[in-house]
Amino acid sequence: MKIAEFIDASNAAPDNNSLFKAMEQFSSSLGFDRIAYGDLNGLKMENPKGLPEPAVLLNYAPDWIEHYIDRAYDKIDPVVQLTPGISAPYKWSRIGEQFKLSSDQKQLLDEAKDGGMHNGISVPILKFPQPGSGMGGMKLVWAKSLKKYRKTYLLDT
Repeated sequence: MKIAEFIDASNAAPDNNSLFKAMEQFSSSLGFDRIAYGDLNGLKMENPKGLPEPAVLLNYAPDWIEHYIDRAYDKIDPVVQLTPGISAPYKWSRIGEQFKLSSDQKQLLDEAKDGGMHNGISVPILKFPQPGSGMGGMKLVWAKSLKKYRKTYLLDT
């Protein structure tokens, strides 16, 4: 899927599920295996899968989702916590260079790698058109080693 097709599909999406489908197709065309799209500031959004906030829609491995929820990682996840304060896409591998991470946050990132989420990028999304409507985020993940996937046009690798 080309960027123009993704923009058209996302603008025409009548609901979150349709938007997520377009995001999956676009991210897959860039070589990403996994994706999450969610509300990062606690505002209520459609949550069709009944997942705990802030996740709304994702295609992560069920074992990783269960592990993440069981350990309440949503409360310490540096990607979830820091994305609302960052204005541009960023690589997860560099988050420790830019921010001081706790030992629990470092452990979470290590466990994510063990769970098949070797690296990823996050794309902060400011929700419009209403002022103060909040912040969302899209996380794109490589389930294999980053060295194998250098086909990202969003960031330097």
